[in-house]
Amino acid sequence: MPGAQKPAPRRDPHGRSPLPEHLERREVIHDLTDAQKRCPCCGHPRECIGEQTAEQLDLEPVTFFVTRTIKKSRGERRRPTVRSRSRTKLQFGHGVEPWRT
Repeated sequence: MPGAQKPAPRRDPHGRSPLPEHLERREVIHDLTDAQKRCPCCGHPRECIGEQTAEQLDLEPVTFFVTRTIKKSRGERRRPTVRSRSRTKLQFGHGVEPWRT
């Protein structure tokens, strides 16, 4: 058809894609002090006429800690035998296995 126009080619959006919605958002608001919000000429309060928003991906550092495992030994003073609970082997990625009696 001579009068038909072709649709404009679809363009990819420029810039970075938005950060995932499931991530927690923490707001840091930068604003003037109460004295700075007043007009220096007449003293009337200035109104907020806009804001600029930017998002940045942040990471909290990992917390390291030490787990102390204490194995108690029990015995009777009348008999010299000592009894303690034995433990299964530690497996990486699975933590400490339960104690056996």
